[in-house]
Amino acid sequence: MFIEQEILLVQKNYINNHQNNSHNIDNLLSFFYKDDPDRQVNISLVETKYKVSFPMSENTTHFATYFDTITQTKEYLDYLLETHL
Repeated sequence: MFIEQEILLVQKNYINNHQNNSHNIDNLLSFFYKDDPDRQVNISLVETKYKVSFPMSENTTHFATYFDTITQTKEYLDYLLETHL
């Protein structure tokens, strides 16, 4: 579903967190930065919305935003990957 974004995350030294986060079955994507496990990028399904959560403010705070479609979600994650992560 998010294979292109997963590839980019791995190239930016993020590690798949899905196996460590299996208790949350709503997570569609979960990665953490290899040198800082608190620095995570997550996409989950919350009711009918896609939630994108990512680190900001020099990685001390996480921001989350919601989208109606998977296309919007992918476009936003692509933007984050290009500009902030």
